[in-house]
Amino acid sequence: MFTKIKDFYFKHKRLIIILALITSVIVYMLIANARKQKGAGPIEISEESPAPEVTSAGTNYFTGSSTRAYFINQIVTNIPPVTGYSWSGDLLIYSTKDGVFEAGTNNQILIKNIQDIVWSDNFNGLIKSEGKWEKFDYKNKNTIDPGLDLISPIINSRGNLIADYSKNKIVIYNLETGTKNEKYLSEQVDRIYFPKNGDGVIIFTSFGDNTFVYKLDNNLTEKASIKLEKAYIPNAVSSDGSLFTASLLNELVISDFSGIKYTDVFLKGSGVFSSFTPDKKIIEVEKYKDSLGRTLDNIYLSGQEGKRIKISDSKPMINRIDVSVPIGFNSSGSVATFAENEGKIWILALKTNLFPTYSTEGKLIFSNIESTSH
Repeated sequence: MFTKIKDFYFKHKRLIIILALITSVIVYMLIANARKQKGAGPIEISEESPAPEVTSAGTNYFTGSSTRAYFINQIVTNIPPVTGYSWSGDLLIYSTKDGVFEAGTNNQILIKNIQDIVWSDNFNGLIKSEGKWEKFDYKNKNTIDPGLDLISPIINSRGNLIADYSKNKIVIYNLETGTKNEKYLSEQVDRIYFPKNGDGVIIFTSFGDNTFVYKLDNNLTEKASIKLEKAYIPNAVSSDGSLFTASLLNELVISDFSGIKYTDVFLKGSGVFSSFTPDKKIIEVEKYKDSLGRTLDNIYLSGQEGKRIKISDSKPMINRIDVSVPIGFNSSGSVATFAENEGKIWILALKTNLFPTYSTEGKLIFSNIESTSH
């Protein structure tokens, strides 16, 4: 028997070697494909599976079906780099290190060297120039010295309150009455927020591995508080002050003052940033590095209980999203606004099949575009 096998082998040696090589290649390809599928990219939690990316004239969108798409577009007239912006209705103004401009028309409404700027809604802002903080007065197109020694200030949407903090001290200044309220907390203050449509302030503090969140009224009387068992980074507060988000590496928590409502985990090694839309949905930005080491961003739309869907990304942005500039929204919440690192402003439609444009006349315009499957 062995002799017959030996004779068969030498007689068909070349064919056997060829078959063995082909078999080895097939097995290798099957194993490689299995490994690739096992470690393929970030997992998207979605109500519907996104269709392939579509790129056209500098725009990208992702859609949950062949009939629903979210479009993102650049405001091409902006002077870069944009350092911040503010919406009032459907009108937008923005800042650079050299002043404040109207979006679209690009008219300069304030000429000033700007070291730092904090924008609120309704065109209210605080500008630091030559080491001093001043209030931006949109009506008169100038800045006003409030006569305050400010350190880390914010301003509310009405423009009548300024909150400031240093270490564990909080101060609220009322610009209408000229009064102020002070409060000292047991922990170091990390961040203060004015809810857009609510009273009082939301305070994030930290001590050790714990995060504390306080809801205070305008007199700095405590109305609610919660302790979180991790050292979270403050992200955003809802317009009524009832909800907030915070992040730790690739983990985002959505919480109220009774407890964490939802914890969303993103791609390992990524950073997460978020903001509430006017109707209390959440825009989430996942900043991560791909297999080539490039920094990229995914943009998701989520409800308060998670269930996020990917609606766009930062691939058309050369320098990606500048997460130091908060995500902004027009008053109706129909668009979200992003700043590109060392670049211009991008607007993302939050309603499907609408292509957003900010015209050279300074108007927000939507064009109906039907999505097609690709």
